[in-house]
Amino acid sequence: MTHETIDLAAASRISRRVSLQEIRLVEIRATSKPGSSGTSPLVPTYDYACVPIKVDSGVIEVACSYNFKVHAAEEEMADARITYHIIYTLIGEEPAAESDIEQFAHANGAYHSWPFVRESIYSLTGRMGFPPYTLPVLSFLNKTKSNKAESAAEAKNASAESGDDAQ
Repeated sequence: MTHETIDLAAASRISRRVSLQEIRLVEIRATSKPGSSGTSPLVPTYDYACVPIKVDSGVIEVACSYNFKVHAAEEEMADARITYHIIYTLIGEEPAAESDIEQFAHANGAYHSWPFVRESIYSLTGRMGFPPYTLPVLSFLNKTKSNKAESAAEAKNASAESGDDAQ
């Protein structure tokens, strides 16, 4: 399962004001090492980024780029790059904060394009001669709650360190 840290309150301030208009595949590139088969266990890795690329006239356009790699015995066997553009209509006259739009783009762009990417990766890995790979569930951790937990842990560590110094 993939967990991303996001400010869910900020994303929500935008998500309640949008309507999904279109999800468009704008790039797909995949390569596989010729003759890449074997008995070594396959280790898939991936990362992604979703960012707003256009915000004006009641439209938010988000670009989500995904990079996927398959390794066997530390050798890269295959890779893929997939980019989707997701277009939303922003409802209402109230201006949207840039930071809210960024959090919305990261969360909702990934949320809306992830199923399409999952299908593509599953299909590509199978067509390349590997066992088809299913991307895991995408979920988000609330940044505020995560920050509170991190702050508490840091305070506890600082307290323990200062106690050690006093001895």
